[in-house]
Amino acid sequence: MVGSISLPYGTDYDGSFPMLPGSYDDSYNGSTEIFIAKFSPDLKTLLAVTFLGGSSSDWGNALAIAPNGDVFVTGGTSDGSVFPTTTGAYQTSDQWNATNTFASYIARLDANLGQLKSSTLFDLQAWSNTNLQDIALDASGNVYVAGSTDADGLPAGGFDVTGNGWSDALVA
Repeated sequence: MVGSISLPYGTDYDGSFPMLPGSYDDSYNGSTEIFIAKFSPDLKTLLAVTFLGGSSSDWGNALAIAPNGDVFVTGGTSDGSVFPTTTGAYQTSDQWNATNTFASYIARLDANLGQLKSSTLFDLQAWSNTNLQDIALDASGNVYVAGSTDADGLPAGGFDVTGNGWSDALVA
């Protein structure tokens, strides 16, 4: 994005990360918390920063910037039942209510990191682990994610929707 630099993510363990007015979430909520920061091109000024996550361990794996400046981030959470999602999203809760599993998420924030525009979980199956590792946008604004899962199958049609081993790559 011309004019600023966005960091993919970070993790704050004690809530001491500096916040600015207008952040989507300026409170430290869990044992590890995702933060997203936007700096000036010369890295001298912190322009915007926000936390993202629930009250459990959350982490970020990748970030993409839309042409309008919106920030898309993907990663994982140790408890999807407390990760913030938005109304009407693909998956708004940890539908499996399973402990000791990890759910992935995809979130979209505005360019100033002040509004969570959309957020969904991507939790495929009870007692499975899905780990989204990368995110990209196409020219039409569609979002693509890639990662791995040990789920037995995927929820939509595609090249191969059946689990073929201990852990499979996925693209959605």
